Amino acid sequence: MGSLGTFKKIQTRATLARFLFALRFWLSKIFPLDKNINILPIPGCKETSVRSRLHAHDLEKSKAGKGVADNNTDLVFRPVYLYDDESLHELSNDTVHALMHLAWIKKNENHYTATMAVYVIPRGILGKAY
Repeated sequence: MGSLGTFKKIQTRATLARFLFALRFWLSKIFPLDKNINILPIPGCKETSVRSRLHAHDLEKSKAGKGVADNNTDLVFRPVYLYDDESLHELSNDTVHALMHLAWIKKNENHYTATMAVYVIPRGILGKAY
């Protein structure tokens, strides 16, 4: 019974996530939310990407390639860096500058845990409201 309850919670969260993405897509049709994809400066800075802040050694070590695109929109999480055990991707548009950090954390000799953190800086009134 416990696993069925867990499954229903996951299913409910997935439905909510789908609804929120659909709402965001609909709002972007009314408001100009995605006009400037990955070209605006980081709020409070001159740089347009966190990647420009990395040291040359870190850039050489990175295996980052092209961005991860959503086929339904123009949104692209572009890679900042990609290493064997962690990666950082960023997305910038008219409402936010966002970073998504993914990593494998070693728990013991043979066990790793995947982690994800998202950092968001709102941009403008629409970003704060959103």
